[in-house]
Amino acid sequence: MGFVVTHFLGAGLIGHLYRKYVNQNLPILFVFFVALGGILPDGDFVLNRLLISFEYFYPFLAHGGITHTPFFALIFLVVGFLILLIKRDWAKYVFAVTLGVFIHICIDFFLGGGGIEGLMLFYPFSLGRFYLYPGSDPMEHMFISAVIDGVIFLVWMSYMFFRKNFRNLF
Repeated sequence: MGFVVTHFLGAGLIGHLYRKYVNQNLPILFVFFVALGGILPDGDFVLNRLLISFEYFYPFLAHGGITHTPFFALIFLVVGFLILLIKRDWAKYVFAVTLGVFIHICIDFFLGGGGIEGLMLFYPFSLGRFYLYPGSDPMEHMFISAVIDGVIFLVWMSYMFFRKNFRNLF
């Protein structure tokens, strides 16, 4: 289970590497949209809490539900191709979000995020859940995730400080 920093910076880093080594013509905004896509699946936290406040619960909108499936990312991919037909310049940002969502799913798959039982990787064809995280204790899981999140944040802040870009953060 990666937290917000892990998802945002992890996706942002991959977006940055893609922009730097694969397609240097992409604007820096592309990296931001990849990072944004990296946290988008966890929007189910907010949506779920909002629905519960209205005494409504839909299991697929619980954390680790439909927003943590490749099917969810596929929706953005299809929208990206539709936008490509209409407004070519905007499509790259939808594809960036799609990449971020896929990265989020990969991070959760390897760190045991999403639902405790795993991710529905083959939804809508199967409701089976899968993950590679070897631990089974939820508290150990949360602790390890918090440590990873903190280390990623500290490395990023150190990088920004030593690159003298720290003042650009605020």
